[in-house]
Amino acid sequence: MDAATGHVTAAFDQVKLAAALNKVSNKPVDAKKLPPLLDYSVKPDGRYDVDLDGKHYLCDLKGAGTCVDMAKLVKTGAE
Repeated sequence: MDAATGHVTAAFDQVKLAAALNKVSNKPVDAKKLPPLLDYSVKPDGRYDVDLDGKHYLCDLKGAGTCVDMAKLVKTGAE
């Protein structure tokens, strides 16, 4: 929310995130139902750490939008 104007905007592109989560999880994800379904945090680099149905995904919404299953990432310390 913009404190000066009171205008409420989405924190992220819900349609893009839903499409990326749908692709990586192979489950239908409805963009209109995202906020109550997931827990997320924003990483310092702008990517989203998303918890959906007990699984963690790292999502980059720049460009086309992609998510990767954190359980399948090779741990480098840069996650």
